[in-house]
Amino acid sequence: MADETYTQQIEEGKQFVRETLAGLAVELKQPDIDGFEFMVTDRDFDDEKVSIYDPVKRRVVTKLGKHNLADCSTTPSVKRALRSQVDADVQSYYTLDPWSQT
Repeated sequence: MADETYTQQIEEGKQFVRETLAGLAVELKQPDIDGFEFMVTDRDFDDEKVSIYDPVKRRVVTKLGKHNLADCSTTPSVKRALRSQVDADVQSYYTLDPWSQT
């Protein structure tokens, strides 16, 4: 029962992130942001994180803590921090030149 509630809270947090991403898609004029997906990678499993993944470029955009996703619907400070992280990481994703990375 507790696991079910925790999973529901994570889903609510993901919905909040989806809404944040939709706003960023408009703000940054990057409609492909709407196609970003949540994905758990091998590296996320042990760390209790979930990645936001760009399926077009096949790259991880950012990683979010599951506990932050679960807490964002009930804790305003967590919600603000999560929004700030997503905003900053997505904006950085579009300002970095991926071809200059080694």
